[in-house]
Amino acid sequence: VSPALSLATPILNPMTHEDDWLGAPLGEILIELGVASPDQITEALQRQSETGKKLGELVHDRPGVLRALACQRGLQYLDSLTQTAEELEAPEGISQELTGLIVGTSSRESVGWIAGRRGDRLVVVVSDPTDTELLERLWASTDRTLEILVAPPEVIRARALAGLPNMGGPSEDSVLDLSILGDEEAGLEEIADTEDISEQSLRDDTYPVARLVNWLLYRAVREGASDIHLEARGPSAVSVKLRIDGVLAPLASRIRPHHLRYLVSRIKVLAELDIAETRVPQDGRFRARISGREIDFRVSILPTIHGEAAVLRVLDTKSSLLSIDSLGLDDRERVLFMKNIRKPYGMILVSGPTGSGKTTTLYAAMQAVYREEEKFITIEDPVEYELPGVTQIPVNIRRGLSFAAGLRSIVRQDPDKILVGEIRDGETASIAVNAAMTGHLVLSTIHANNVIDSIGRLGYLGVDPYQFASSFNLVMAQRLIRVLCKECKQDHSPSHSELEALGLDVTAYGRKLYSRASGCEACHGTGYRGRQSIFEMAAITDRLRELIIQRASLLTLRDAAKEEGMTELREACRRLVDLGITSLVEMNRVTQE
Repeated sequence: VSPALSLATPILNPMTHEDDWLGAPLGEILIELGVASPDQITEALQRQSETGKKLGELVHDRPGVLRALACQRGLQYLDSLTQTAEELEAPEGISQELTGLIVGTSSRESVGWIAGRRGDRLVVVVSDPTDTELLERLWASTDRTLEILVAPPEVIRARALAGLPNMGGPSEDSVLDLSILGDEEAGLEEIADTEDISEQSLRDDTYPVARLVNWLLYRAVREGASDIHLEARGPSAVSVKLRIDGVLAPLASRIRPHHLRYLVSRIKVLAELDIAETRVPQDGRFRARISGREIDFRVSILPTIHGEAAVLRVLDTKSSLLSIDSLGLDDRERVLFMKNIRKPYGMILVSGPTGSGKTTTLYAAMQAVYREEEKFITIEDPVEYELPGVTQIPVNIRRGLSFAAGLRSIVRQDPDKILVGEIRDGETASIAVNAAMTGHLVLSTIHANNVIDSIGRLGYLGVDPYQFASSFNLVMAQRLIRVLCKECKQDHSPSHSELEALGLDVTAYGRKLYSRASGCEACHGTGYRGRQSIFEMAAITDRLRELIIQRASLLTLRDAAKEEGMTELREACRRLVDLGITSLVEMNRVTQE
């Protein structure tokens, strides 16, 4: 502990049995503990003078270095926190924002945890006893004497996330009024008795913030939600919503504004983000076992004028994937799709906004053509589903693994079929097109509104018209449209005023009987249950290839594609409306003239 901190902060250092090592050089302690040999320490000291790094950073055995640092300072080192935590009392009189949470600093590798109280001393566990900033943050939460213990960061995180009953913390009234859950309170108790969320522990029955976050995760998975949204709506309201079937639905609307920071802090802990940083966006992810299924949650934290907002994307990586038959393709589209995914080389591109089902469609295609005698590789951001027998690579921008860099290495792995999660830049587009031209079947997605816009966007990214014409087999656009609830849908003949309000042509849509949403208990009052894909699909025929090479306008390409059999998204959706599968309102929401 630095002299400045020692003077300002009451610190109690429980001496270890290696008292003779107190204040000894770190290198000597590392040798005595068998963490490193004398030659390794000599080499590390030489590298220290060259790099300016600390000696402990140059020794690979991190737990051994932590134990040596603890011995050097007369602190107790722990491989496990279970027994120590069981001996502690609830830490009363501590800042509520820090109680029971991992305290971070500018370094994500350095964490501390307020574990409890032993007599009149506050017991804290740190992963780096040399981090004075961390110790000062811990001490700032109380005026008690600190008892410092040392443990590896992964041990601290695992124990803090386990939701120890004796961790104490703020009362339910002061931190979170669980009456906001209304009738769901009984459901919380029922869940808490199960192991639905094992690692994040729904069994934590005393710490309300952890329990509420776990409840949100459970409800999201149970309701089939794709996202969880938490955000402040001004100084007096908090919005918690689930995105179900592509539409946001409120889940809990009476959470108090000052509770939001506790919920966001808990989510940051799960995703191993810096809870001390509230001024810049942060992204992370974590995994939980819910109802016996491994679920990944991708976390995005964004600072706003009313506090931090959090969005969690729900990814069931081991979910049963859709088959080609269940994608919603009509007979013509199915024949065209199967014909092109069975080709030995070329490129298939699916366009659409985020959450339109593009990746699911390509996964279904990979499953349909998978053969043991061929090599299948994917690169994705993130890997949304696990495909048996397929080599799957997650993008890691921080480590330099982008789509372009990964794809460049993939083509050297002798693949037969390649799935590229998204074409975002010209380099990725160029490598993918070249791979398709050199004997590989490449499947990918792009953010564009329709088939023709996809062709224009690839031209903007620098793909030469000749390369496009030579490599592309099929270009698709996709949307997900909500299906009317069969229990409560009603027949309805819209009036002229209703059609005009929807912006629909009275002549084309008037005087007909359509189905509309009503709402019942089965569909939670929405009038819709489930979604179905609609497609716009254009095979790159010889005529289209010629027009592309001639750099024809996008309007000319669209007219030619329609003449070659392409059905536009609006027309595909109108067919579902006529069949009573969806409504005019939903058609207008998803597609446009």
